[in-house]
Amino acid sequence: MTGKKAEYEVKIKEWEYCFCNVCNRIRYADELEATDEGIRCKICGSYELTPPGWVRCPGDMKSSAVKCPVGGKGIKVGDQGIYCEFKCYFRKPE
Repeated sequence: MTGKKAEYEVKIKEWEYCFCNVCNRIRYADELEATDEGIRCKICGSYELTPPGWVRCPGDMKSSAVKCPVGGKGIKVGDQGIYCEFKCYFRKPE
C-alpha cells in the first residue's frame, strides 16, 4: 500500500461516514475506498465527498455535539430559529 493510500485508509476510519455529493447519500466506511488519488465512493466512483464535522445538530434532541455527515453545511437560521435543511436523521435505519 502506498503512503497516500495508507493515509486515506486512516482517514476513512476516522470519518466513519461522509456524504457523497453525487449519490446524494450518506456513505459509511465500508462503502468508501482509498486510492492514490483520494477517498472515493465505492457505489458511484466519485471523489466528491463531504467529510463529517462535529456540530450541534438542531434535528438531534440532545444538547451535545454530533458528528454530522455533511459537516453542518445544512444548518441555517430562519424565522423559527436554527434548523437543518437536510433533516438527514442519519442514525435511523432506512
